[in-house]
Amino acid sequence: MKSALDPQTETQPQSRRGRGEGRIWRIGRIWWIQYYVHGRQVRESSHSDRKPVAERLIRRRLGEAAAGIVTFPQSARVTWRASTVERSVPMPGDCCCERPTDGSDC
Repeated sequence: MKSALDPQTETQPQSRRGRGEGRIWRIGRIWWIQYYVHGRQVRESSHSDRKPVAERLIRRRLGEAAAGIVTFPQSARVTWRASTVERSVPMPGDCCCERPTDGSDC
C-alpha cells in the first residue's frame, strides 16, 4: 500500500507564474494572454487552442517589452469621430461659420 506522501504517487501542482510574467487563461477553446507594458495592461488572443502557443507568445511579448519594442494590439473598435474623419465629413462644432453655398468645406 502506498502512502499519500509517497513521491511517486503525488502529482505535481501546476506552478504559478511569477510576478511580472503575465497571465495566461482560456476563454472557450482559445488561450489569451495578459501582461503590462509601462503600466498599461495589454490583453491579446493567442488565436490558438494550444497552451504552449500562448506561452511562447507571452514570452515573446515580454521580451519585446524588455527590449523596448512595444507593439500594442490594434483595437478593433472604431469611434464615430474616426469613422467620420475617414469619410471627410465635417463634425458638428468644427465650423465656426455657416456652410458655404458653393459646396466647399468650412
